[in-house]
Amino acid sequence: MDGTELLPEPELNPPVGVTSVRDLEDAVAAVEQSVADLLTHDDGTWARADCVTRLELYRRLERVRNRLALVDTRFLDAVEATGDITPRRRQRPTWFARTVGIPRREARERLAAASRLSPGRDPWAPDPGAPGPDHMPAITEAVDEGVIGTATVAKLDKQLREMPENVHAELTASADAPVAALLRETDPDIIGKVRPFLLQLTGTEDPFTDADRRRLRGVTIGAQGPDGMSRLSGYLTPEAATVMTRLFADHANAGSLDGGAQDIADRRGDGSTVSDAAGDSDSAAGTEPDPRTPAQCRHDALFAAVNAGYGPSGDLRPRRGATTIVAAMTVDQLLARTGTVTTDAGTSVNVSTLVEQTDVRDVFLQVMDFRGQTLYLGRSARNASLAQYLALVGEEGVSSAPGSSVAPAFTDVHHIVAWSRNGPTDLDNLTLVDRAHHRTIDDSKTNDERWQTYPAPSGSVERLDWVPPVMEDPDREPRTNPHPMVWNNPGQTLRRHAHDRGWHRPQGAEGTDPTGGHQPWYRTVPSDAGSAPPAESPPPAPPSPHPEHDPPP
Repeated sequence: MDGTELLPEPELNPPVGVTSVRDLEDAVAAVEQSVADLLTHDDGTWARADCVTRLELYRRLERVRNRLALVDTRFLDAVEATGDITPRRRQRPTWFARTVGIPRREARERLAAASRLSPGRDPWAPDPGAPGPDHMPAITEAVDEGVIGTATVAKLDKQLREMPENVHAELTASADAPVAALLRETDPDIIGKVRPFLLQLTGTEDPFTDADRRRLRGVTIGAQGPDGMSRLSGYLTPEAATVMTRLFADHANAGSLDGGAQDIADRRGDGSTVSDAAGDSDSAAGTEPDPRTPAQCRHDALFAAVNAGYGPSGDLRPRRGATTIVAAMTVDQLLARTGTVTTDAGTSVNVSTLVEQTDVRDVFLQVMDFRGQTLYLGRSARNASLAQYLALVGEEGVSSAPGSSVAPAFTDVHHIVAWSRNGPTDLDNLTLVDRAHHRTIDDSKTNDERWQTYPAPSGSVERLDWVPPVMEDPDREPRTNPHPMVWNNPGQTLRRHAHDRGWHRPQGAEGTDPTGGHQPWYRTVPSDAGSAPPAESPPPAPPSPHPEHDPPP
């Protein structure tokens, strides 16, 4: 093998059932020999393989590594059944770590994962063959496929056990399949942000009260070190964290929102017009880079804000006179003042707290159809650019890039079909994109080593499809971002319900954009969308790597 072609993954022989201790010994010996064989290949062998082959081989190894979590589980089940392990739960990680020679942290992870992967059958239960209340069969199946491993399952277990104890059993059963599906579509780090998703699944209000948060709040400035610097630490209430995060978005990252004609351009900080700012991913190429780190930017923004509030002058001033918080919620939530919502700064806040403890001056009414598409966004004073941003917060709630959890306040507004390719500055053609992904988008759709965005094809309830680079997925299958952080976002909820009920956009829908992406059937591209196209006509856009994105003949 010269490493220039990616060989198809071989079909594995059906597993041979281990029926004796001797068979088990042979299976372990085979694993040891396979690892020894791998170690005979130094970095030179790996370097001779082309990039795609090298990555795919390593991904296969990672899938094998993930599947070993089930081997750990069967070992621990056997230890439990034979009475080798102490019955005291708190002492199990220490016993396990010392017995097999691993760090206690890793021992805790393996034990936590095993509690979700083991059937946990109770021989004294009415049905001795029934799985225990902690068992998650869909998660177990994902581990068996190599999609996730020990660390991910352990993080999920931690998230579940932090919920109210009276909903543990219900939550384990209801979260199993949806979380497994999310993990197949996104990356394992998504587990750290499933709390809003879990609350929504059970219809559970946040178990922590405002009194709990007031008791825990506090900020401390540490003693000065030899360099004169002091450490800032403490806990912020959700509303304080929201204001601080929004402050950082306004002054330390994405510019400011003042509701004026330059609104999106000011947020983006790289466009002289709304269409420039919301358009091409390379529109910031000519801007001078900020030499400060993100942490330094946040420090300077906090100092300037405090100085502006308590000092005679400040270097930075909020353009609206106050830091603005945006949160999308249903009318029922607003009237009843119940539920938890995610702000455009990415923090979760109770609706009652948000309404009662902030200065609510503007309430926008956004009307969406059952597929999560905006039909109307009204307010006493109309401003198109601000309305587009607010509509995207209501429809998406987070960066649309696959696996991203970046809140709207820290995103750019991007043309799905590039402005340079005659893409209109219309809500249907705009999406929120975090800057890390924004820098990697190929607007010309000619470079298969970069991300590409396409309007969702007919028959889909999604707003758009992301086509990954060939290095990330050789098949370049389109992706979306079903992030659990915005599980209760109005637009996401409507699209999820439409998908579950089969309410898809009909095939052959009327109306297509100038470069081939299908518009929703109830919309057409206005003749004056955005502004005039570039003076020099761009070359025709190449077809997408998937024919379902191409226009009908």
